[in-house]
Amino acid sequence: ELRNLDQEHILLINENNDYELVPYNQITDAAGGSKDVLAFNFERKDERYVVYWHTSGSGQLELPLDANDVTLQNELGGESLPFSVGEGTVTIPVGGRCYLSSSLSKEKLIEAFENALFKN
Repeated sequence: ELRNLDQEHILLINENNDYELVPYNQITDAAGGSKDVLAFNFERKDERYVVYWHTSGSGQLELPLDANDVTLQNELGGESLPFSVGEGTVTIPVGGRCYLSSSLSKEKLIEAFENALFKN
């Protein structure tokens, strides 16, 4: 898998403080193709994740997701971070690297990040 030069990987520090190398893929049209947000999806332990961050500052992302379907953390196994809940949406902070986890399908998460509304 590491020999595939087209596949990017992320080196995680997991819940046990061990290193874990996981393949991930960029969501190239996150927030409608905004240059302010980078987002990558990956899977581990029967969960889907999106790791995301702001390229140069901070803001918020409004995602068309149900709050019951997602968890937000600064680090894997860390405390859940609060986020705002709207009618069929969640609004999450964008700054440093965060992990959004879900049992939703990879396709649903990618679609949600592509359709996200970025707010400064």
